Amino acid sequence: MGGGKKEDIIKALGYLPADAAAVGVNLILKSNVERRSSGYKVAVYDSSIEQLEVGTSYTVTICVTPAEGVTRYSIYKRDGSGALCSFSVSGTDKQIVSSTFTFTQEMLNAKDKASLHPDIYRFPNDESVTKESTIHWIKLERGIVPNPVWTPAPQDYIDIANRVAALESKNGIVSADSAIELPSADMAENDLEVTE
Repeated sequence: MGGGKKEDIIKALGYLPADAAAVGVNLILKSNVERRSSGYKVAVYDSSIEQLEVGTSYTVTICVTPAEGVTRYSIYKRDGSGALCSFSVSGTDKQIVSSTFTFTQEMLNAKDKASLHPDIYRFPNDESVTKESTIHWIKLERGIVPNPVWTPAPQDYIDIANRVAALESKNGIVSADSAIELPSADMAENDLEVTE
């Protein structure tokens, strides 16, 4: 099958990213784990890269069910050095909203310049909001075209493949890779035997 078990599983899932610099690659790890909170800070995430590139545009898309009274959400770097972008929301129905920003030198805080850990805050930040907001998923990607379809980060695909392989091993399942001997490319058609 070529490549190896992990790569085959990733290909079967339909995605094998070239690199994190590609447009459309989600840069947030475990980005589809629902986060719920009635607090000002709604969610905390880790990124799959160390730092955004100065001068590059990024789009953040979130699937959110806002709490009653929430008018917007903002994404901050964990160091709290200012909002990267904000999303206006309306009502309490589940919705997908996007915002684009260009990462600037000013956003690159010297004390925390080696990391990007986005946090989501809700507004207003007061006692008028008492119910939970739910972030269903988040996607941070390079470029200015929002994609409303969630995809995992490349590292999450590898994690999925590792978990599948571990479950197969634990349960004694023999993978197709080891159970089937595939013919080589240089084998002639008439060299294949079919038996029943």
